[in-house]
Order: sequence, then C-alpha cells, then structure tokens
Amino acid sequence: FSLSFKEALEKEDFFFSSCNLNAANVLGDWDKWAYGVMVLVGPKHSGKSHLCSVWATETNALRINVNELNNKLDNCLKMDFVCIEDIDTINGLEEVKKKETEEALFHLINHFVQRSKKVLFSAKKMPHQWRLSLKDLESRMLSFNKVSIKEPDDKLILALLLKLFNDRQVKVGHEELKHIALRIDRSFSGMNEFVRLLDKKSLTLQRKINYSLINETIKEMNRLECQ
Repeated sequence: FSLSFKEALEKEDFFFSSCNLNAANVLGDWDKWAYGVMVLVGPKHSGKSHLCSVWATETNALRINVNELNNKLDNCLKMDFVCIEDIDTINGLEEVKKKETEEALFHLINHFVQRSKKVLFSAKKMPHQWRLSLKDLESRMLSFNKVSIKEPDDKLILALLLKLFNDRQVKVGHEELKHIALRIDRSFSGMNEFVRLLDKKSLTLQRKINYSLINETIKEMNRLECQ
C-alpha cells in the first residue's frame, strides 16, 4: 500500500522533501496506526488536503469537513475509513453546533476504535490548541498519534514557487525564483500570498514580471507585514 500511495502522490505532482516525507509515509502505513486514528497537522497550503485526498482515494474513505459531521454522522458510521478535515475550525462554530459536533466526534471516535476502523483528522494546530469544551473528547484527541508537515525546506521552496507560478501560467526564470526565495516569507502561506500579489500587480499595471517588479512586490509585502 505504501508504494501505491507514493505513486498516487507523484501522479498528482506532490513534492516530496524532508518537511513532508514522514507524513506521507505515516499515512501510507495506516494499518500500523495506534487505535486506528491519526491526526495530520500542518500549516495552511502545506499539502494536508492533498495528502487527505490521496489517502481517501486509496482507502475508499468518506472525506468530509468537520462542519459537515452533524449531518453526515450516520454515513460516517457505516464506513470503514473516514477522513475529517479542518478539525481545529470547530472552535469557530456557533456554540450549539460546536457542542453537537464535539459530541458527534466523540461518538464517532469510540465507534471506530471499538471496531478497529480507521479515521484520519487534519488540522492546522495541535489538539491542545483546539479549545475543545468536551473534556472526554479532548482527552481522547490528545492520546492519539500525530504527524506533522513542517514549514518548507530550501528544496521544496523553489519547487513550490515554480508550481505556484505555473498554476497561474506565469513564467519566471530560475535565477528570479532564487532571488524571490531568499527575500520573502518562506512559509507556505507567505509564498502563496507573494505569488498572488505579484501576479495581480503584473496584470493591473500591465508590466512584465522582472526583477524590478519582484523587488517592488517584496517591499509591499514587507510593509503589509509590518502593519
């Protein structure tokens, strides 16, 4: 299964590096998960949804967002594999819905653990930061294994910048990519925001992307970060 999982990721242009390889391997080895539960944690734009999508396809899992759980709990309980994404956004739900969702999560977890089924959760933050109100649920979530996607390393930064520009059909040379990588916020979110802003400035001003426009955009990003 691990091999097919890796092949599936490669077919979808997933970039392997030291920051995400462990997470991909852990998801591929789902049969080794303690209690049949895994929590995948990583920053925004880090590839969590990509990994969840491939895992769900490979296992024929039902894949939902946590805010859908109340309406889809019965369907989840019928499955052997379930993927529930963005679980840490539960704290932003209206109070009554948050309470109902936490109770549904607790019921689902007990159901899956008792029957040796598999459930994958994704989140941007670790469970101790979710501010769960149901203490029994919090205790269960803290006890489960977690695997993290770290912020990108040098190898991945250039690959992701190239992909982000290609997604927008924008051509940027290798030397320009290295120039950008050394000067911007090197987080997943920072790279996404820089490419978005640079592309917007190029279209709005009808200017070709070159070092001058790149440096102007870097200065603008720095000003925005200081505000």
